[in-house]
Amino acid sequence: KPDVMSDAFIYGVDLHSVEQVDEDTFRAKATWYTPYEYDDNSEEYYIPPEGKVAVYSYDVWQDFTFEWNRRGWWTVVDIELPQYEFLEMELVGTYEKPSLAF
Repeated sequence: KPDVMSDAFIYGVDLHSVEQVDEDTFRAKATWYTPYEYDDNSEEYYIPPEGKVAVYSYDVWQDFTFEWNRRGWWTVVDIELPQYEFLEMELVGTYEKPSLAF
């Protein structure tokens, strides 16, 4: 994996599938990439070693419920996260932003 600037955070979503679970609800399965642990109940915060940033990945199942509105389109009225699973924490190398000073 390529290095990133030292003050960067890595976020991302890799959508795997979407399936209809009832008339107005769809379930998306995806992988999330975040610079922090999703579980905020953790009592410790991991500080990566110098020259690295942490990237946490999770498989997630997210439900989106839609409702037809007066304007004639579907609107998301509820989002739930019924399940998520921690996959791994990776360390990605960093580099310093080049100076623009002469």
